[in-house]
Amino acid sequence: MAATVRMTSCFKFGDGSDTVFGFTRSDELIFEGIDLDGGDTLDIKAEGRDVVIEVIGQDGCASRVTLKNAARQMDQVERENISDGYMVTDSGTGTVTVALEQTA
Repeated sequence: MAATVRMTSCFKFGDGSDTVFGFTRSDELIFEGIDLDGGDTLDIKAEGRDVVIEVIGQDGCASRVTLKNAARQMDQVERENISDGYMVTDSGTGTVTVALEQTA
């Protein structure tokens, strides 16, 4: 029986840009210092073969994480609706978690 390895990557809002390689269904990204109820925004989009998650603060400051090659096997419809495949959970205490939706 193979073990599932879960990767959790933590990013502090305002740290700038980063790239994650090998993001899978068992992984999650944690963004700290985000207040979605207070006006910060989180945008998920496809750019070529990559998925880009961008957090923009109320003050215009932005952080960006690129999931390298995460969109390489998606068709045009999946790319246009990329955010439908991700689950965004706001803790209400300044932490937001992003993970791939688990499908049966």
